[in-house]
Amino acid sequence: TMAHASLKLCMQSDEALRAMEGQKNTHAQKEHSSALRRASREALAHAKSSAVLAKWMGDKVQLGIALTYVSQAQIVNSHMKEGLKAATEAEEIFQELGDEGEQAHALVIMAEIQANLKKNEEAVDTATRALELARAVQDWSVEDRAITVIDSIKGKQ
Repeated sequence: TMAHASLKLCMQSDEALRAMEGQKNTHAQKEHSSALRRASREALAHAKSSAVLAKWMGDKVQLGIALTYVSQAQIVNSHMKEGLKAATEAEEIFQELGDEGEQAHALVIMAEIQANLKKNEEAVDTATRALELARAVQDWSVEDRAITVIDSIKGKQ
């Protein structure tokens, strides 16, 4: 979907920008940063539009997926609380539908946001739930992300 493509571009741009952080603040970096902000706003708008359309159509699977895109776009836009709200809503939808793979994905997004918000105990609990589901459906990517959240917090204690 358009939301997915926009979000992927934003995340790639964000990674490139982070790689350049140690360098002098050049004109190219300023341009890149400006383009990233613009692209992340567009990704959020596309994701929200996808969620509205899915809700209107009554398609819960697509609504849940769109909400995970909304949550990730909110993260890129540094709107953590809004991202957590969208990921939580997506997780509830997937739990209701019995889709453990997508539920694990929503849970790991929630855990990453909770860790960012310094809600460490909640983040570990949520990441543990995501880890259990990821292992049940053999989603190694979500498993890795959940382990990363848990290790990053437990390593600080």
